[in-house]
Amino acid sequence: MLFVVSYSVGLSWALGRPTLGEAGALNYAFHVNHLKHWMGWQGGPKELGSPIHPVRLLRTDPPVFAFGEPFHVTYPPQFNMVYWYQGYRQFFSFRNEIRVVFENLRALKDVLRETLAVTLAVALCFCLVLWDAISHRDSGTRSVSTWVLYLPSVLGVLFFLLVHMEGRYVAGFLCVLFLAPYLALDRSSGSTRSALRTTALVLLVVATVYNSSKQLYGAVQSAIGREDMSGEGQWAIAEYLQEMGLKAGDKVASVSPKNDIRCTWAYASRVHVVAAIGNDAFDPENQIEDLHLFFDNPSTQDAVLQLFREQGAVAVVATRIPFDVSSPGWRQVPGSKAWVFLLGPSAPAGR
Repeated sequence: MLFVVSYSVGLSWALGRPTLGEAGALNYAFHVNHLKHWMGWQGGPKELGSPIHPVRLLRTDPPVFAFGEPFHVTYPPQFNMVYWYQGYRQFFSFRNEIRVVFENLRALKDVLRETLAVTLAVALCFCLVLWDAISHRDSGTRSVSTWVLYLPSVLGVLFFLLVHMEGRYVAGFLCVLFLAPYLALDRSSGSTRSALRTTALVLLVVATVYNSSKQLYGAVQSAIGREDMSGEGQWAIAEYLQEMGLKAGDKVASVSPKNDIRCTWAYASRVHVVAAIGNDAFDPENQIEDLHLFFDNPSTQDAVLQLFREQGAVAVVATRIPFDVSSPGWRQVPGSKAWVFLLGPSAPAGR
């Protein structure tokens, strides 16, 4: 309660109104009512309303967005999503809710599949607890009475099933629930029960080591080989920007399909992304066409680059581009599929 109250006071002070948090309501709008995200929402459909202060749409063909103000951070659209989406309307749809519950049940199945070894070990230990309770009726009442302690974790999983399910959201709840059979066995006594506890512990340790080694193998191999785990050369981009003379706090523009939520290159080079082409909320169906329009049409590129200059950008970074860039002035970052264009004084991109 001390943590919750302190956190709530801080959030309420920042937002200027009482709140326990805004993430739940916003995620409900995203995942249940299909509010478009992550960047570029300009309003609609009608039942969802429109943002009070959206990211600024500078042009539509291709879509260019500006968001350098009011947050001077690495990637503003992800810094305070509540601010950018303030003004959306919440509503309840029974049909949407039923659909998302079934989707989240499948997601929960995938979470348990990812930890299959541990899940099977825990399930087997549940069977051992039941067998022990049936065999020793005198301890059955004691074992069952403590299950009420796990109710908060059960409710936690159920709440996420109503909105959005990911392993990182329910990991803590699952850890508590997975400990239940081991704690039940730990309270028992006798030689037979001691053997059961040892068996259960060995099962858990073996399953955990197996599952962890399988999950972490790629990360360990990348660390040993000093490779970029993202596979997109994010650190190479950051180093390249620094070699080109960009400093911490410099403003840059971004060109990419989808969004730049995971723009490690920007965080590593400590730049400030102030404008972009590429989004999920405004024009998700035509993003590749938008990129071709930008790179293949010199007059369009000139116009967009000028918009980037007006936002104070000193360079443009293009990442995850699914084709080779032949437009003059663009330099490919060694070891990546990224391209960089330095924005000097206004001049046609083709010269």
